[in-house]
Amino acid sequence: MYYPPPVYYNPPMVYAPPPVYYPPAPPQYVERDDGYWYFCAPLDAYYPDVTQCPDPWQRVPQASQ
Repeated sequence: MYYPPPVYYNPPMVYAPPPVYYPPAPPQYVERDDGYWYFCAPLDAYYPDVTQCPDPWQRVPQASQ
């Protein structure tokens, strides 16, 4: 008995859309007026003149004007 060769079905190729890249937002620095300045002793500077300190920040009361 003769059978025809099998018929192979190739489904259509489905492509995913290209990935969407959102660049990270730049850092935002918020100045608080909570009555204190933040001093970095190793750098001998205050925030926001320096934004990172190798030691913990020291809270210093603001001088009254």
